[in-house]
Formats: sequence, structure tokens, C-alpha cells
Amino acid sequence: MFEEVEINLPDKQYQDRVVRLLKNIDNTIENNIAIIDKLRLVVKTIYDYWFLQFEFPNEEGKPYKSSGGKMVWNEELQREIPEGWKVGNLSN
Repeated sequence: MFEEVEINLPDKQYQDRVVRLLKNIDNTIENNIAIIDKLRLVVKTIYDYWFLQFEFPNEEGKPYKSSGGKMVWNEELQREIPEGWKVGNLSN
């Protein structure tokens, strides 16, 4: 039955152009995924450095904690946090 079905195909040159275009799109997607993965790692590293180690830039552009930034004990978190910081919800 399928032997009688007629299928119109574009010529080989057109098919090759479509294949090249789709390969370029696939390569672009792969490159973008790799870039996104690297950016996620950078964001995670900056978050850790600034908000867990408290080494965000101070007024002089130096790392806060290791440059003598004042730290105070927070009972709720059971750890030191920068002076003037408080614990709360984003909605507050």
C-alpha cells in the first residue's frame, strides 16, 4: 500500500541547505546551554562569596569581612553577620 503513496521531496541541494541551517541552530543551542551553565556557576560563586562568606565589596571595593568589616553574632542564625544586617523575610 505504501508503495503507491507519492511523496514530493525538495531537491538534494535544498535538503542540504536545510540540514546546514538546522545544524547551525543545534550548535547555537548547545553553545547557549554551555554559556548558561557557566553563568549559573558564576552566580552561585558570587552568591556564596558575598552572602555566605560576607566578602562583598566594601566602600573601598575590598572584600568586607577579610578587610576588617564589623561582624556581630546573630542568635537566630547562630553565626556572625555584618553589623547592621538583620534577619527577616523578603516581604518585610
